[in-house]
Amino acid sequence: MPETPGDGGLPDEETAEIRNHIDKSRNVAAIRELREHHPRITALAAVHDSVAVRTLSALETLSVRVPQELAVLGFGNSDFGAWLPLPLTTVDIPTEAFGRQTARKILGTEPEDAPVPSPHVIIRETA
Repeated sequence: MPETPGDGGLPDEETAEIRNHIDKSRNVAAIRELREHHPRITALAAVHDSVAVRTLSALETLSVRVPQELAVLGFGNSDFGAWLPLPLTTVDIPTEAFGRQTARKILGTEPEDAPVPSPHVIIRETA
């Protein structure tokens, strides 16, 4: 089966993309349509934690149980994610470490063999 870059090796028919909207009714409609056309999808990964929160809100409106029916993953480890009624699973990006390392590289003070900071998943209750 054909694969697309960055899809984690999943076949095309197992992946889908939706545009998240500020307007809740449009989000609800987009997620309803996604689930109708792709019933085998078991998780949604958002580009940012705030998008994941809007997704969680739409899923609640649709009475979709998270994570039992559909897992949700945010990106960025925003402060508010841990404080949600259903704490958000998220990808933490060590942006400060990346920034320091980039500055040292630009200044020529970073050793060639310096380890690259690693993002990691913070597993909470949405996945």
